[in-house]
Amino acid sequence: MKKLLFLIIPLCLVLLVHCATEQKTTLPTAISQEKCDAPIWKVGDSWRYIYDNKREWEYRVLGIEEFKNRQIYVVEDLYGLYKKGFDTKTLQHKVDVGRDRKKVVPMTDWGWRYDFPLYVGKKWEKMVSGTAGSGSSQRNYVLVYRVLSFEDVTVPGGTFKVFKIEQEQRDITQTGVFFKTYLWYSPEVKREVQFRLGPAFGSWTSSGQGYELKSFKLVDKQPT
Repeated sequence: MKKLLFLIIPLCLVLLVHCATEQKTTLPTAISQEKCDAPIWKVGDSWRYIYDNKREWEYRVLGIEEFKNRQIYVVEDLYGLYKKGFDTKTLQHKVDVGRDRKKVVPMTDWGWRYDFPLYVGKKWEKMVSGTAGSGSSQRNYVLVYRVLSFEDVTVPGGTFKVFKIEQEQRDITQTGVFFKTYLWYSPEVKREVQFRLGPAFGSWTSSGQGYELKSFKLVDKQPT
């Protein structure tokens, strides 16, 4: 399990191979004044991240293509084997693109980390099922996301206004077994600028590296 949890960080994936069974969004009665919709990416936009172990990673938007009647951004992971496709309307991860350009629906679903529009107090959740590894029995999990605050955060790439998002993954078949991660999303940057592991309880353990934005380039951003 420890090894599996380590893999979530460099790949930015939700733990465990799973399939979606339900997704629900809960809206508060009062919406915060600070609010943002899904960003519009442009071909040539890029983001470079640096991990706590000093390893660097970069993503670049290569183009827009059609996939299952959806428009997707094709994003190059410069250090990975696959390109990734994100829905242009929701920014959810919908497809992996191999070197042969074959499109495959990903076995892991981490695209629900965002549910636009974002505002303080928003909550959404998703039920998933999966196994903890080869030979393990099927288990049920719930992913709960909360927008905790709209605040300033400083990373190597600069200081930004961000939405702090908490993700809690809980094994609903085992009482008291869960872990948390935190993501800081910047409307200006159009992606997260920071990712951190939170507490883990029960039989789960957490290990791996957080990351921060080192630099970024947006083709529609005017030079300062």
